[in-house]
Amino acid sequence: NWNLDKKLQYDYLFHAVRQRKRYDKWMKREEDELIPLIAQVYEVSSRRAAEYLSMLSKEDIEALRKGYGG
Repeated sequence: NWNLDKKLQYDYLFHAVRQRKRYDKWMKREEDELIPLIAQVYEVSSRRAAEYLSMLSKEDIEALRKGYGG
C-alpha cells in the first residue's frame, strides 16, 4: 500500500519475503573484465576506468588486450 508509512511497508516486506529472495546475484553490479586492465594501464581508479571504457574505440580496446594480455 503506497499510503502506508514507509517503516510499515519496509517491515511488511522484510518479514513477508524470504531471506533468500531478498538477495540475489542480479542485485550486484557485474564488473566488466576490462575495467581492472584499463585502471592498471592508465593508473586511474576503477570509476575513472569505467569512464575511459566508454570513450575507447573497439580498436583501442583490442590493442590494450593484445598489448597487456587482458
